[in-house]
Amino acid sequence: MNSSVRTLLPMPRSSEFTGAEILLSQASLPLYHLETAACSHPVFEQAVSLLKNTLTEKGCLLPAAGDYPIRLAIDPAADALQDHPVEDAYSITITESGTELTGYDAGGAFYAVQTFIQLIDIQGDCVSVPCASILDWPSFKTRGLFIEDRYGSDFLSKEDWFRAIDYFAQMKLNTLTVGVYGCWCQQFDGMISEFLYVPFKKHPELKTPRHLKYYSVAERKWIYKENVLPTMFEEDFFGEVIAYARKRNITVKPLFNSYGHNTLLPRLIPELSAKDEDGNDTGFGVCTSSDRTYEIMNELYDEIIDRYLIPNGIDAMQIGLDEVWEGIGMDADDPFKFHTPFCRCEKCRSKDRSELMLQYIIRLCRHLKEKGMKSVYVYQDMLQYEFDVLHEPLVERLKAEGLYDTVVIDWWNYSHESKLFRGLGVNGLFRSIIKSFTGYYHWSTPLEYLSNIRGCARLARDNGFEGMEAYSSLEYSHDRSYRYMAELAWNIDTLDDQDGFLARYADYTFPGADALPMLTRMGELMDALRLDDQFTAKQLFGLDYYAYTYVKADKPYPRRFPEEVFERLHAEQEKYEAGLETLYDAAAEAVEYFGSLITDCNNYFMASTWYAMAQHIQVVAGEYLGLLALEKETNADQAVQMLQEMLYYREILMFTNEDARVKGNQYMYLRIQSIYRQILVDLLAYAERCAEEGKEFHIDMTDLSGITGGTLRALR
Repeated sequence: MNSSVRTLLPMPRSSEFTGAEILLSQASLPLYHLETAACSHPVFEQAVSLLKNTLTEKGCLLPAAGDYPIRLAIDPAADALQDHPVEDAYSITITESGTELTGYDAGGAFYAVQTFIQLIDIQGDCVSVPCASILDWPSFKTRGLFIEDRYGSDFLSKEDWFRAIDYFAQMKLNTLTVGVYGCWCQQFDGMISEFLYVPFKKHPELKTPRHLKYYSVAERKWIYKENVLPTMFEEDFFGEVIAYARKRNITVKPLFNSYGHNTLLPRLIPELSAKDEDGNDTGFGVCTSSDRTYEIMNELYDEIIDRYLIPNGIDAMQIGLDEVWEGIGMDADDPFKFHTPFCRCEKCRSKDRSELMLQYIIRLCRHLKEKGMKSVYVYQDMLQYEFDVLHEPLVERLKAEGLYDTVVIDWWNYSHESKLFRGLGVNGLFRSIIKSFTGYYHWSTPLEYLSNIRGCARLARDNGFEGMEAYSSLEYSHDRSYRYMAELAWNIDTLDDQDGFLARYADYTFPGADALPMLTRMGELMDALRLDDQFTAKQLFGLDYYAYTYVKADKPYPRRFPEEVFERLHAEQEKYEAGLETLYDAAAEAVEYFGSLITDCNNYFMASTWYAMAQHIQVVAGEYLGLLALEKETNADQAVQMLQEMLYYREILMFTNEDARVKGNQYMYLRIQSIYRQILVDLLAYAERCAEEGKEFHIDMTDLSGITGGTLRALR
């Protein structure tokens, strides 16, 4: 039997292993029996069910029971827990006479089971656990993720959400914020990027359909669907997600933005929008002085609270209010039209913009508190960067309004540790959480942000914040970032041991495979926040099509792609070629390594995920190098061969990701990859014509007019 210390994530606060092992089962014959306390708490019942199901899956639970007792109970008076009487704390004692799994509360019992499951070892037909003593408790009361309402999450199925909740529960996360409404600028199909995941009975006109366009290599055909509604919206299962999570000690709260990231509401309900100088509705922003604005907003919030939150015992929500910006790209009929979200009616124009926002926050939060919300989360960026009001006067104002204990400042920043919050820092004057970045752009080049997570955790600890939350999309390519954030949120004592975490992650994910060197190399490639000059995926990310979906004042729209990229490449071609070659070579090594792990390790899913990430970097870097070389090629037959090879590897990448990715996320990734594929298809057709006609092959990647066609235009 293996008597080594088990690799546990998150790392417990205190653990001792004697080196002895307890045999639980041999040849599927159980040598133990379960003893569970009588408790009707749904989280405790889930802990019991999880323990039983896991042991069954390990092949060691039969109707007949062995002599060795495994006891699961809640006991806040347990001696081991007296020094740390906090929510979610637990202790585990495994000796030759029995195993005791004790939670301070139901959450603690659930986490005791999660840790015990990680301790189970299988060697041949033997199932064992190490003799150990573990005392564990969280550093922060709330620990979680925010899953943005953006490309990908709009088509996650209910099963996708349930699987993710189980996955996050393993990490001892207890909070999940789900974006249910948010809007961005114009990007695809001439449409404003708007997302609404809950239907409103009083406002059925509010909905956010979009078009699906991509080529499926797996099916060898184009996929095209019009006006598809978000899955959660259409099936209306947000309440079920909340209920499922509650049983796993995770509180799900909604984020419904209503000032910044808000174009749908004022466009479809213009009476709440900002007014111009003549009092006319603009269709943008909100009028924060109009009673009608609050009637409509409260009506929407009330429906969310009454339908989803109160029935599930939820008393928290996020109202956003970030990035209230003026600019272009917000009008589908006129991409270059300048808009402002700030109202210029007679009442509003006499007030400072900071006051317009503060009165909006206060009136919304006052109503939400009356509706039973004990925690209303508000982003800090406008209050800090634009208005500089996160100081004592605002503390006193919130206290005077009876809202100081209700408003939670959500401090978010996704920069390198040395550049967090623009050097302005944070403060502990308010109820606060911090929001780091675990990864978001799952449709583009994979990146990693461990420095940001570490820096945010440090600030949260030093300022006495009540929680850590991370901004994210739901994609398992973010696994290492998720787990790093979860570890620091649970055990801040590991803050200055990032190397230790990386080693534990490698051993936990690919036990016995010595994966640390390659995972470290991948981290170097993916770290978007490196401060040195090494060519990383950050530079490659800047060449991705996604970066060219935004409206820019001095560029035509849709943007000229790939022409704009090659204008950049040509301007510093020597630098880019050298960097792309370095990136390609390193990624090729990772592809080979993780490809071997797919067949040689017992974690096919994560091996496939890392393989797909490495392959993306390799293929995109190699393709840009190939196209730069193609510009120098004049032999049409040689050009045909080069393009066929590039197309082959592009399609292999697409096929890999159709297998490795969350299905709901695939459409945007594949749409962008289909754009690259179509460029190659068009270039190949041109090269083949040149070969058939006996002409020399000549291309200029900064001007593909006459070569690319209608399919590419439709995709863009």
